[in-house]
Amino acid sequence: MFDLPRPIIHKNIYIGGLGISDPKPLNEEFTAIMNKGKKGVIIISLGTIAPFHILPENVKKGFANVIKSMPDYHFLLKVSKVYRKKRV
Repeated sequence: MFDLPRPIIHKNIYIGGLGISDPKPLNEEFTAIMNKGKKGVIIISLGTIAPFHILPENVKKGFANVIKSMPDYHFLLKVSKVYRKKRV
């Protein structure tokens, strides 16, 4: 959740998760993805300010080297539709 700063009364007490409903179970496709890594899954998303396809080649290779050095984890890297057909 993202909460912008705003003026509040000093007597306000925030209770985390108060208005959040129970999560739904993942579907089979996502459950299979989340179970791939022995130690877990790491999601890499650089957002819209630094999309992966405009990064310098040495930075992309750096990402690839780090990912290769951690074989017990399954990585999900968010890239644009334009970049999906290329290989790093």
